[in-house]
Amino acid sequence: MGEYLLYYNDILFDEICDNNLLVKIVNSNGKNNMQKQMYLVDDIDNKEILREIVIETCEDLPSKK
Repeated sequence: MGEYLLYYNDILFDEICDNNLLVKIVNSNGKNNMQKQMYLVDDIDNKEILREIVIETCEDLPSKK
């Protein structure tokens, strides 16, 4: 596990590890050409892109039951 786990609407979608933001790969964020289990978000200062990645990722992940 990473140093910090991040949730959106009770859905675990990424982690911060070694000062890197890692997002789970799902169908909707696959357009970013991710090739590993977790996607490194390089531009964490771009709030619009970050918001889009978070929302799309969480929409494709199963919610807690």
